[in-house]
Amino acid sequence: MRATGRKPNPFRPFCSDRCKLLDLGAWLDGEFRLPGDTIGFDEIEQLPEADESDTELEHGGRRRTRRLH
Repeated sequence: MRATGRKPNPFRPFCSDRCKLLDLGAWLDGEFRLPGDTIGFDEIEQLPEADESDTELEHGGRRRTRRLH
C-alpha cells in the first residue's frame, strides 16, 4: 500500500460519525433496500444451513459467504 500522508479515517468508509449514523438510520427506516423478493420468517427457517464450504477467506482473513443460487 502506498503512503498518502493522510491520517487514517476511523469512520471509513464514511466521512464522519454523523454520516455513518445517517446512513444506518436510512437503512433502518427502509429508505435503502436491496432488490429482491421479501420473504417471511417461515421461509427463512426453510433455507439450507450454511457450512464451511459456503464461505471463503477474503484478503485479510475475513470470511465471505457465497450467494445461494
